[in-house]
Amino acid sequence: MGGVPIMIKRFLVVLAVLVCILSPFALNAEPRPGVWDTANGDFSAGVWYEALLGGTEGTPGNMIGIEEVENDDYVMTGATLMTVDEKSPNLYETRYEGGQLLLTNKEPWGDPGDPENRYAISVIEVIVTKEKFYDDSNLFVGTAFSLTGHGVFDDYPGYTTEFTGHFTGIPFFKDGVIWGQLDGASLAITGPAQSELLMDIKPDSAENPVNVRSRGVLPVAILGSASLSVEEIDAASVALAGVSALRSSIEDVSSPQSAAERGVKALGDAGPGPDGYEDLVLKFSTHAVIASIDSIDIADGDRVVLTISGLFKDGTAFAGRDSILVIKKTSKGKTADSQQTSVENKDNGAHKNSEPKTNNGKGKS
Repeated sequence: MGGVPIMIKRFLVVLAVLVCILSPFALNAEPRPGVWDTANGDFSAGVWYEALLGGTEGTPGNMIGIEEVENDDYVMTGATLMTVDEKSPNLYETRYEGGQLLLTNKEPWGDPGDPENRYAISVIEVIVTKEKFYDDSNLFVGTAFSLTGHGVFDDYPGYTTEFTGHFTGIPFFKDGVIWGQLDGASLAITGPAQSELLMDIKPDSAENPVNVRSRGVLPVAILGSASLSVEEIDAASVALAGVSALRSSIEDVSSPQSAAERGVKALGDAGPGPDGYEDLVLKFSTHAVIASIDSIDIADGDRVVLTISGLFKDGTAFAGRDSILVIKKTSKGKTADSQQTSVENKDNGAHKNSEPKTNNGKGKS
């Protein structure tokens, strides 16, 4: 067990230096929700250990930890045994509280471009079910246990994690610490519950035509209502197809309207015209939004659904959807990709762009 000395050393110093370890951490990109399992090769299982601070195994005051030493994927320390529930002479369940789980910021749950930083997670509870086995001569022959823990991300409101591990075999013992190599482990990350908001791309248009060569701005309104004040939205957190807004304002520009009246093209379920409730109006770079959806494989006249996402000021996440009509042809029938960027007209010194057309021949509303 080449990793055991490292594990013991970490345990002995972790409580004294935990604040020092966490303080220099820069804020990472948001963790990636999902479920990962060592059975699928997603990460390595690592080592479990229990420090017998209470005197013997399964005694309140003991501390449990798990860590993956080989690839430094994660480390959990400081969970303290609070209660013991004896199910039978050889089977008991222990409950631990507190501690810290640190996940290295790497694939599959993080950003591989920033591996030096870690996600800090406050552990709420760890439940361990342990059974001991003896032969006919009452000699100890092994232990089987499973653990399940859950916690909350310190820097990302609404993000939670659940982790599991299991072990069967004869554990090692040294200097008041028992440990063993986990047979398997899993990790699940859940993002914050999202509120679905009404949004309206190009509030003055029902079709939402967008020319792929545009260098202008794309307006989007998040609709306020009797139950939603857009003042509660953190405008700086809002992104459309992953693109941040250039600027924002609060004004009444649109109103809810049934999808049945507007058809499947209007997934945002919103209509033009004010309704007495202020909306959050954001302006995005059209070029950046088109680049984010990779319009190369999108044909002229295709309708593409865009998602807007962001946070309320209390950290709650939200999302909304609406669609755009992709315009790749100019008024002369050329594709927008082949159109020259010059607006010079040699005949009369001016160039006038026509309104984009939809599939049914109607112009912009």
